[in-house]
Amino acid sequence: MYHLLNEEKRKKTSILVLDYRLACHGYLVGTQLYELAATYDKLASEGNTNIVLMGDSAGGNLAIAFAQYLKQEKNPNLPWPKSTVLISPWVKLVGDKEQFTEGHSYHDNEKYDMLSSHFAKDPKRQAQLLGDRNPVDLLISPGNMPYKTSDWKDIPTFNNKGYSTFVIIGEHEVFRDDILEWSKYALGSPLVPQSQDSRGVFNPKVHECKSKGIDDAYIDVVIEPWGIHDSVLFFENNIIGKIEKQGQLKLDELNDEIYFGIVRITKFLNKTLQVE
Repeated sequence: MYHLLNEEKRKKTSILVLDYRLACHGYLVGTQLYELAATYDKLASEGNTNIVLMGDSAGGNLAIAFAQYLKQEKNPNLPWPKSTVLISPWVKLVGDKEQFTEGHSYHDNEKYDMLSSHFAKDPKRQAQLLGDRNPVDLLISPGNMPYKTSDWKDIPTFNNKGYSTFVIIGEHEVFRDDILEWSKYALGSPLVPQSQDSRGVFNPKVHECKSKGIDDAYIDVVIEPWGIHDSVLFFENNIIGKIEKQGQLKLDELNDEIYFGIVRITKFLNKTLQVE
């Protein structure tokens, strides 16, 4: 996506990848938040204020939890992220019993997604992720908390003029319902799961919610027809190959149906990245 940005934006953009420690290696959920906080603090101490957080899956959970961390810390030396980009964010670590029944994405999308819903109800798996920590915590699993708009309305990245947030969800991913519910309360999105399959056809009336971003934050929440978990990232190697072969590649050369997520995220960044 970096190579697809407008040249003016690309020249002014640097990328830092946080290689945080993984729960599967014994570092329980919550550890990563404080690794991010330490890294963010260092960036801020060096004078960096124009920061975009991007995360997929567990990284999306981390970006959301970090917004709550900043809200709770109230540290004037830590600037709010100018933007967040959330790709299939894992907003709810432990599923409710009813979510594994017909009519819910954990159940209905099990046959489509690369993720199995089993891990969201497996006590052994949950213990490996959380230890004895309670998931009902905005810093760990926001979706396990009873949702209140008041928990999110004071976060500038999600609400204030000059800030922006992008969320992409797969129509056929098991996390779909959880992400849409979080987007409703945190971002004011009206999008809901559709009773009929899209047949792979994008309908902006039911698959996307964009705010104008004039007097408040610019918000773009989009559902990818037939998309599964993290499907945005599946075609990166194809694009890298095109760039290596051609030397350069322009965004308008990409088929926006095949590269649905990549095209939309890049357009969002071209619109919202603030260059100085």
